[in-house]
Amino acid sequence: RIDDQKSKEKELVENDLFQSISSLNHDANFHKTEQDLSKSQLILNCQRNTQLKAIQPDPEPNIPIVRSASVFKFAHTPRFFKTPRRESTQLREEAYIAKNRPFLKANKYFNTDTSNLEETDPVWLKDKGDKFYGVGDYLAAINAYSLVIEKDETFFKAFMNRSLCYLIIEEPHLCICDCSKALNIINMNACDMVKEKLDNLRAKLLVRMSSAYCKIGNILSINLALSKLQEASIIKPSCKLIQSDMIRIERFKKGLLLKMQGDLAFGSNKLDMSLDIYNQAIFEDSSIMQAYANRSAVHFYKSMYDDCIVDCSFVLESLRHSCSSSTMPHLAPIGGIPPKGSQARERMVKICLLTDCS
Repeated sequence: RIDDQKSKEKELVENDLFQSISSLNHDANFHKTEQDLSKSQLILNCQRNTQLKAIQPDPEPNIPIVRSASVFKFAHTPRFFKTPRRESTQLREEAYIAKNRPFLKANKYFNTDTSNLEETDPVWLKDKGDKFYGVGDYLAAINAYSLVIEKDETFFKAFMNRSLCYLIIEEPHLCICDCSKALNIINMNACDMVKEKLDNLRAKLLVRMSSAYCKIGNILSINLALSKLQEASIIKPSCKLIQSDMIRIERFKKGLLLKMQGDLAFGSNKLDMSLDIYNQAIFEDSSIMQAYANRSAVHFYKSMYDDCIVDCSFVLESLRHSCSSSTMPHLAPIGGIPPKGSQARERMVKICLLTDCS
């Protein structure tokens, strides 16, 4: 009996297990059938859409309207020089324009109208030139002051400031011209100025003209420099700087005359006499570079090579320093070093180089 009961229980458990497995298989088959049906439906939908697209015609393309024809003209950037613009010649071109700006008023390149009201205001342009001068851009300052003068030819401060720029870039003749114009304008408006201010302006311009004449460096210009300083001393008799400048120019004039005598002796092949006279000229004024250059040639002919090298080195170093210096004495006249580009300076350099290399 016990065995029969166990066999019945075992049979019941097996039936339950069989029923559970059957139900699980039925559920899996049902889900699989649903997935197959969904896939088939998706394929049918895709095929139906493809057939519909094939039946429907393509829409017309949206082509933009053709624009009307136009003519465009391209002009080159206006330029004063006929040659193409090059970076290697830019500084020379700017220097040429700055030096000759007063004579280029009629040129259409410099006579164009501007819509900027600030650029037509002489006071604004003058302040602009002062800023260029303050940073050492003297060519740009000259251009700005030239624009001021084009707008107002009675603006004497523009002439004064431009003359100082010309003096710094070693254009003494243009400096003298601007100083003369400024003096004429000041004298014409003398009744509207305070006497002290008027005297200060006149004295400053006369001393500046004296400095420019000294830069030219010949006897005639030295005499003119002395006469301008004498006029300034009459206006400012208590100014010690003007008196010291007059003494300095007198010594420079005396040294220059001695140098000319030494040149005559050297030309006559009187080497000892010329050497002695050159020494006297340098003792009188040590800033006469021409005396050093010519004395170096005498040393060379007398086989005094060490002294020749010393003189040549001193002259070349002085010329190099004068080119690289960006500041100039405000009142003291200078006449010992010839201006850049002059024949006297070129001759001096050639003498020093030839004697030094030999």
